[in-house]
Amino acid sequence: MRLPQNLLRVRRRRGRIRPMYAARDELPLAERLISIYREHVDEKRWRLWEALEEVELMSYDPKLVRGLSTILDGHCIYQMRSLVEPLEARRLVYRLTRGRGVTSEEERRRVLEEAAEIFGITAEDLDESLYADLEEEYYLADFDPPEPMELLREYNLALTTTLLIHAVEMDLRYHGRPDDLEWLCRPLGECHVEEVGGETRIGVRLPSRARPSSRADHLERLIKALISMRAWSLWAVVHYPPSGRTYRFELIGGRDGWLLPSRGLYGGVSP
Repeated sequence: MRLPQNLLRVRRRRGRIRPMYAARDELPLAERLISIYREHVDEKRWRLWEALEEVELMSYDPKLVRGLSTILDGHCIYQMRSLVEPLEARRLVYRLTRGRGVTSEEERRRVLEEAAEIFGITAEDLDESLYADLEEEYYLADFDPPEPMELLREYNLALTTTLLIHAVEMDLRYHGRPDDLEWLCRPLGECHVEEVGGETRIGVRLPSRARPSSRADHLERLIKALISMRAWSLWAVVHYPPSGRTYRFELIGGRDGWLLPSRGLYGGVSP
């Protein structure tokens, strides 16, 4: 998963760039957000959004709140609930008003009752169905919550992926065979592979023409596989769009591994 570009949080200093990773200090926020999602199962999405906006008004970074919410949305199933197709309902109501619209609540009620009779449902059910296809009208039908710390780690993985979309070069090192990861690097660009004393080194030059969504998918799979290796590290040269400058980014397993999802979570990565 990647985050929208406007939710990418980074620090830049002396030619280096690093995402503002969520750490254990953010556990209370993670717990609060998970609780909010649980409480809004079987509620409309706009009600969930209102509750999340209230959290943004607290002392938390709004970008962090929205980023964590983006990850939690990936654990949700949203569902349209409507007794009739909303588009068909709107077309019928439009025909009944002859395209003039309605000028009073009484007239609106009359039109809804007439349309509802045609569909064989109540006016209340028709009113509920009219705009049920809008995103904010969808219901949160199911929620499979992660553990709070795992939520933070999934967020950190998404931050890393979002930043690396802008990489022009990457260097990966790990203890293992070249073919453990080489097949994941090939779709990203031109690769140079070598083995030195049991360590595999893969250099990748990434073309600028790749679509962000396609590159994000490949990067996420690569990072998930890399963090399952022993003694891994990743270096990258990143062209950061807002500044137009180039920065160096590094991620080292022995120092940063605890920030990312647990290895067992992604044991299924394979060609």
